[in-house]
Amino acid sequence: MRIGTIATVFLVFGHFSAYAFVSPALQELSGIDESHVGPLLFGFGAAGMIGDFVAGSALSRGCTGACRSSPCP
Repeated sequence: MRIGTIATVFLVFGHFSAYAFVSPALQELSGIDESHVGPLLFGFGAAGMIGDFVAGSALSRGCTGACRSSPCP
């Protein structure tokens, strides 16, 4: 349990650190207005949460079906 908690803490820190670098890249490279960066990152996070729940639900029913439904070949 302790290793999982530590891994989760590092994962969350990594995501927040990445957002600090993604925001300027979105503004400078993609030309996205600063007022749109927050909602875009919020949508990215929400999509990630939904994906986690969908993947968890699929995996709880069995790995074979979940792996077959993956978009990866």
